[in-house]
Amino acid sequence: VPLLVDYLDSDCEFVEDNADNIKYNWKVMTADELTEKKLIETAVNEAAKAGKYTILTTDYFSEVPINGQTSITLYATKLLSTKSDEYTFENHVEILQINGNRARTIKEMTTDNNTRVQVDKEYRPGNYIPSTKARVVYTNKHLPLDGMHEQDDDRITIKITPPTGSITREGYIMIAIISLITIGIGAYIIKKKVLTK
Repeated sequence: VPLLVDYLDSDCEFVEDNADNIKYNWKVMTADELTEKKLIETAVNEAAKAGKYTILTTDYFSEVPINGQTSITLYATKLLSTKSDEYTFENHVEILQINGNRARTIKEMTTDNNTRVQVDKEYRPGNYIPSTKARVVYTNKHLPLDGMHEQDDDRITIKITPPTGSITREGYIMIAIISLITIGIGAYIIKKKVLTK
């Protein structure tokens, strides 16, 4: 695989100087640059712009031997606020180029009758639209619409929920007020019952 693209949710910040990001040769590119090089289609370009994704590419997989396997990491950060109810981040990935001399042909798959059968149409690099809505759309024949989902693309959604049971600033103020009231009532009772005897 000479080139792989990652559509990173723009709510996350790509850490350019991270050692692993440097090691795996992640580079930030624009949708226009990839379109000009004819690596992604115009519809993908528009979806990437509208969806506000950071587009990253890597050529790290170009050295993987035949029948070999490897995995790489992409580091990104996000400063979380305690006021938000929930965070949802999407990450999409697609193969943009394939070395025909070393890699087998990737064909589209269907899940007709709960089986995974190859469709005659071969995959097209650069046609993936990074959007949950465009993920898989089926026709009446239970085949995915052209370019909607192939073996060369994938995505993951990460949800982060706020911590439960944590004490906020208002919680500390309430604890302080209740403590002061309790101490005041205790002092009054002690003064009234113990010191008057």
